[in-house]
Amino acid sequence: MFTSAMLTNRFPSCSLIDTSGSTAPFIDQIKAAAKAFVDQMRPADTIQPIYFHGEIKPLSAEGINDPKVFDAAIDRIEPGPTNMGTRLYDAVHFGLNSLRPAATRRAVVLITDGENTWGKASTKSTLREAEESDVVVYTVQYGDLKPLRHQCHHRFIFSSWLRKRVGVTSRAAI
Repeated sequence: MFTSAMLTNRFPSCSLIDTSGSTAPFIDQIKAAAKAFVDQMRPADTIQPIYFHGEIKPLSAEGINDPKVFDAAIDRIEPGPTNMGTRLYDAVHFGLNSLRPAATRRAVVLITDGENTWGKASTKSTLREAEESDVVVYTVQYGDLKPLRHQCHHRFIFSSWLRKRVGVTSRAAI
């Protein structure tokens, strides 16, 4: 149930943008997806752009509420190196922590091909943390939908959990 306070309060969010080598063919579409989300924000809302591959790098120290500043930050993103892998679950962990300790509704916008090749966080720990944080996670998937078998399993678990627990997920296969 929505309340009037939900519609008028500031809505902090972060955009987690996968720039690993496997997303290179889709980087322009990924940037456009991030910018499209920002176009839906209200003036008081903020979003912190964060990109990741083998490293996790915020593009701003805090949330941005100016679409032009956000677009300029996104335009600086280049595909990451192919030899660094992807720390997908670590990036989600980083994004969830970047939204603490807000006492209002919050969201993570995760734009990825769904591959996690290494990192400290696991599927299980990431799902548990997302559930406990009470942050809405929106997912947009790009890339090859036929990755290795174990990656499909992880992607299925994450997407299924979002549909069941959060009730809001988007899946774009380009």
